[in-house]
Amino acid sequence: MTGEAAAEAGYDDVAVGPRVRQLRTRRGLSLRALAATLGISPSALSQIETGRTRPSIKRVHQIATVLEIPLSTLFAPQTDLSPRERTAPGENPTTTVGYDASICVQRAAETPSIGLDNGIRWERISPREAGGLAFLHLVFEPGAGYSEYLQHNGREIVYLLEGALTFHIGFATHEINAGDSFMFPSTTPHKVVNPNADTARACWLVLS
Repeated sequence: MTGEAAAEAGYDDVAVGPRVRQLRTRRGLSLRALAATLGISPSALSQIETGRTRPSIKRVHQIATVLEIPLSTLFAPQTDLSPRERTAPGENPTTTVGYDASICVQRAAETPSIGLDNGIRWERISPREAGGLAFLHLVFEPGAGYSEYLQHNGREIVYLLEGALTFHIGFATHEINAGDSFMFPSTTPHKVVNPNADTARACWLVLS
């Protein structure tokens, strides 16, 4: 989906590039050092950080691993700020999400999303990251899919809400349709594609 189409659909992308740059500099990593660890050129990383290109799912996982952060940290720049820092004196919080509380509410209008390359969008369902658990809503546009196999720590549980997806897990292929559930270890090389003419939507639980 293009940026214009995303705007028409009401999406408000998280500025993931500037967030990556913020986290990188806080850890004292140069652009060149992080790029080398990711196996890409400094120019390619710069384009991600400035928002000129959208990262792939594999790149997002790589960045989170190298920076030692949960995926949810990339959705919400405020998660590592104290309540005092998040709210200016005399102001009321602009969100109902309490990141430092055990009970949280995330209103529909506050749902952060990240537009990735190849027609994939992540929306964070969980109000906060907790114990290595990330609960996401993934949207695959027609023909969208991972550009390459992905492999990382953890386990994934998927419930398909709409459409159909093809999962390539190791050497096996699984066709998953609306209403089906699927679970697989993230440590096994995997790739997910939507080869159909209809959009596919799924609830995605990532346990790391």
